[in-house]
Amino acid sequence: MLIDTGAGGDAASRAKGKQPTKNAGVGPDRSAEFKKFQWQWLAVYLVIMLADWLQGTHMYTLYSSYGQTPGTLFAVGFTSSAIFGTFLGLYVDRYGRRLGCITFCVLEIVINLLEHYNNFYLLAVGRIVRAVYVCVRDRKGH
Repeated sequence: MLIDTGAGGDAASRAKGKQPTKNAGVGPDRSAEFKKFQWQWLAVYLVIMLADWLQGTHMYTLYSSYGQTPGTLFAVGFTSSAIFGTFLGLYVDRYGRRLGCITFCVLEIVINLLEHYNNFYLLAVGRIVRAVYVCVRDRKGH
């Protein structure tokens, strides 16, 4: 049963001479396919989040072993995330999730390369890039 609210949707379709479709894209086959997709997405998402979560303790140990102050480097990262998070999600929406995922992977490679150097400024740049990475991953700024 279709409900005509008088604005948009079906009313707009009828105004253009089109017949509204009932249950478009919904059905047993579509629902099962979507459930499978949800479980696949959830599995990948949980692995990524777990890896990122485990990385926090590793980063603290790494920065300490370099003789750097982990608190300062983490503060650089959190501040950068607050800045970039206000607008980067909009670019992910504009240019697409696929490009966002590719950017996410490239940024992770750059971050891992920067972490091999015992230089405060390179590590700080790594934390800034990580903030961009997190904003792209989580699509903040929407």
